[in-house]
Amino acid sequence: MNSLQLNTPNQYNVKGISFSIDNLIILNFALLVFFTFFGTKLPFQEISSEELFKRETTNIVNQILYVFLFLSSMIIVIKRIDTISLFIKREKYLSLFILLCLVSAVWSSYHIISFKRSFQLLSIFFVLINALLFIEPSKLLKVLKIIISLYLLITVFSSLFINEAIDPRFGTWRGITDHKNTLGRYGFYSFLISLFFYGEQNKLSTKITNYAISFVSVIIVFMSGSSTGIVMIGLIIIISLIFSIEEIFKSLRIGRTMMIMVLLFIISLWIVINIFVPHFMDRIPVMLGKDPTLSLRTEIWDYVWTEIE
Repeated sequence: MNSLQLNTPNQYNVKGISFSIDNLIILNFALLVFFTFFGTKLPFQEISSEELFKRETTNIVNQILYVFLFLSSMIIVIKRIDTISLFIKREKYLSLFILLCLVSAVWSSYHIISFKRSFQLLSIFFVLINALLFIEPSKLLKVLKIIISLYLLITVFSSLFINEAIDPRFGTWRGITDHKNTLGRYGFYSFLISLFFYGEQNKLSTKITNYAISFVSVIIVFMSGSSTGIVMIGLIIIISLIFSIEEIFKSLRIGRTMMIMVLLFIISLWIVINIFVPHFMDRIPVMLGKDPTLSLRTEIWDYVWTEIE
């Protein structure tokens, strides 16, 4: 049939091809996650900032992807407008924030790119809202696990066997991305998301898979040499250990006390270091072989802070 027809409350038919709204939501979510990790350009390409700026409005894959996500999401929104309207009204501050981001393109110095970003943001917003409102979390986590596992496997394989997967400027892994820090960022994302997989550890094979994803994510971050990713993973592990103290000593009924004592010790140690060795924190990047200005970022921050004042 040439027109869209409703067969069941959740089943549709277009030109003889039947599909459900839920399957369309999962497809949109999978596409968004896949291209977020894998990108829409060829791997191993080094692109200058100027060339990247020019490609903002000429990436055909990007344009097709977000137009499809937007149109298909609008189909879902129209069919389930009552539920989505209720969510937008309930989460009014989130909705106002998204609206502010969208209209910010009006006063931008780069209108075309800003409107494009606003359109992408709106598409992503509706894809995620549809997924969170109408699909079971276990199904979304399964999609995330498949795509992240695939990304990690391809990254490790390419970094071990393909020369272009090594960042020529630093000699560290960059995988299929264009820079080591980009790989570090996605490795950190993978590690963070993998923590949500631990809630479904019913089988031994599932446990092994979940731990393997976290482990490989950490390895990728360290091999990328991304300082930000390494520090963030370190902080998450330390915080997790601190809050696990309460559970460890729970049977002795001193779990909360031990956790508070550890937190007080860390805070006291931080204060003592800042009093007696005031420049110790500044020396850490040098000790790790990093640029203490974070590639001139600190100088930019000083300038920006002065302008703000």
